[in-house]
Amino acid sequence: MTRLGGPAAPLRPGSARVAVVDDDGDLDLAPFLAALRGAGIAAAPPAAAPPMAAPDAGEGGAAPPKADLIVVASRVRAGKGRAGLSEASAVRLRTVLARSPAAPLLVLGAPWLAPPGTGPVLVAYGRQAPLQRAAARVLAGQASAPGRLPVAAAR
Repeated sequence: MTRLGGPAAPLRPGSARVAVVDDDGDLDLAPFLAALRGAGIAAAPPAAAPPMAAPDAGEGGAAPPKADLIVVASRVRAGKGRAGLSEASAVRLRTVLARSPAAPLLVLGAPWLAPPGTGPVLVAYGRQAPLQRAAARVLAGQASAPGRLPVAAAR
């Protein structure tokens, strides 16, 4: 786990609104949400949104709601043709970040998925259940993220 700036525990006990940008369309956040609930944070991602019709449109053509936490996930794999987000996912991420500029960003994947200047950012380097549970503990203030990026990142 690597934390890039931000407060020690960005989520407080209670309810948290979670926005999800899932580049692959198959992210299962059940381990993450269960770990947050165990820390006293009730969080549920919004229902899966259909592809956006316009950069500022979300589900039903409305702008995405404000979020207390933004989760972005993408796998790097052969045959995908790219190592980053699709253009549609990148637009959605920029839109959600613009609506919720103070929300921490949890990256379930490569650190380069976080746009420059975004903060605070927590990078989990994957979407597996143990990584999701560890990220939830960090976001709830129950653990630290002592890792560091293997490369320099624009901040």
